[in-house]
Amino acid sequence: MPTPIRRLDGIIPILSMPFREDDEIDLESLVAQAEWLAVTGVDGVGFGFGSEIYRLTDAERDLAIATVVRVLAGRLPIVAAASANSTRATLLRSEAARDAGASVLMITPPAFASPTPDDLVTHYAAIADRVGLPIIVQDAPSMTNVTMTDDLLVRLAQEIDLVVAVKIEALPPAPKVGAVVAKIGDAASVLGGAGGIDFAHELGRGAHGTIPGAATPELFVAVYRHARAGNLPAARALFNRYLPLLSLSARTMDTFLFTQREILRRRGILPSTHMRHPSEHLDPFFPTELEQMLCDLDLANLDRTWNPS
Repeated sequence: MPTPIRRLDGIIPILSMPFREDDEIDLESLVAQAEWLAVTGVDGVGFGFGSEIYRLTDAERDLAIATVVRVLAGRLPIVAAASANSTRATLLRSEAARDAGASVLMITPPAFASPTPDDLVTHYAAIADRVGLPIIVQDAPSMTNVTMTDDLLVRLAQEIDLVVAVKIEALPPAPKVGAVVAKIGDAASVLGGAGGIDFAHELGRGAHGTIPGAATPELFVAVYRHARAGNLPAARALFNRYLPLLSLSARTMDTFLFTQREILRRRGILPSTHMRHPSEHLDPFFPTELEQMLCDLDLANLDRTWNPS
């Protein structure tokens, strides 16, 4: 029986969801991506906004989770976003993710309802009590229009035993990471998000890891290992070398998704950059700008193995 997860530290990339030209999920490529990630030194893999869960049916999401669970066979924790805009819907999605084999739930607050702090404590407590899986509380105000204060995030971690981490995606992430780290103690891990764009500064403020995209996991693993070894200057220097690429990809959500796919395609992990319809019509200059950036960083011909340090 696996050891219960009490904390979730480290690098947990969000899988890029591969689609065929007919918009069907390419499960074979999803499996290849998961198997590749498992040997890059990451501490888990996840399904989230970066997996375009908002473009999937619940059945598709659960099939994707079950497929990755089967291929990884317990080698890594598998995080599954299961948010919805009511407690009942979140409970049903969370139970389905658990039944598909997910190790950890990642839950944003319900949007549209303007929930109070007490409402949110009740919401997350209900999920913990009924579903019984560890929970990452995902603070993503740009996606939910719900602002979770640092005090509320700390309260959730301290009052709900199964809250094992909080993921900070308020922009910029690092200041809020630092505020939560200063108050949360050992109640839960504090993880960065937003594609990892502020990771070096988050580490400088005490972050316990991040949940980035899947295209360059070796970079985040190497930066994290420098920081864990007490060498923050080396962590910053390595991260800052590739920060322009993260910044370029962060223009829009679909720009980020395209960049992840394009790098994974170049690395031989995914066969194409196809995104499910409808998606953003990218700025026609962007592919050229991305090509120039990859060339400038010596990443244009990156293969399946890479040692950024």
